[in-house]
Amino acid sequence: MLISSTPWNTDSVFYKIFHSEEFTDFARSHVTWRESMEPNGPLDKGTLEKIRKQFGEDPWRWKREMEAEWAEDETAWLSQSLITKCIATEKTLGEELQLWNFESIHKGCNLYAGLDLGRVKDYSALVVIEEVKHKFFLRHVKIFDLGTSYASVIGYVKTLQDRWGGFCKIRVDSTNQDYVVEDMKN
Repeated sequence: MLISSTPWNTDSVFYKIFHSEEFTDFARSHVTWRESMEPNGPLDKGTLEKIRKQFGEDPWRWKREMEAEWAEDETAWLSQSLITKCIATEKTLGEELQLWNFESIHKGCNLYAGLDLGRVKDYSALVVIEEVKHKFFLRHVKIFDLGTSYASVIGYVKTLQDRWGGFCKIRVDSTNQDYVVEDMKN
């Protein structure tokens, strides 16, 4: 059996196999970008520099993907292990995730929405989750094109509220756009 992975969180199966005494029968290797450079590996200097620039503002990603070390992003609000635990599959939730499209009608559901308003540099994004028997299912994701007006985003959210019977709660990250939230209340 061959197991290969980029190191992520320290509570993963890969971490356990790599570090635990109960898996000493596995051969282990630790390959960084240095061992991957030409002529012994596929990585050339030009590609390395592109990757270095791409990861320039994310030292944790460089450490994970290029140094092959376990590293959590210390500035991240949500840990990798928490995000991983939220991945919905038949095994984790008893059924496969079913995303709803914009045109569908869903009434009588316990729905919660999160909206992040962007416009020029960042995308506006909306997620809707449904609570079913104390489990939360991702039901809808909408990432708006850059430059989408706030009026269009608000219109989209209000249309979903009408089609789906409203949201129990909606949380909006409106950093520097407080006036938009006021418009949403109206």
